[in-house]
Amino acid sequence: QVYPNPVNSELNVEIDLTVSEAIYSILDLNYRIIQTGKILQSQPINVRSLADGTYMLKIESLGYIRFIKQ
Repeated sequence: QVYPNPVNSELNVEIDLTVSEAIYSILDLNYRIIQTGKILQSQPINVRSLADGTYMLKIESLGYIRFIKQ
């Protein structure tokens, strides 16, 4: 689960991790990588620097989630 959606500054991600962290990528709708990092349990992803628009969040081995930055 990803919330809030649309998001302004911090994207919260609730996933069941068997480890304490996972690699993520934020992609635009042309699948260009815009941002990468590690998701730590209970730590939001800072998306303040993203331009307004629609993006895809890819979490290593879990797939894609669409979100909107406002």
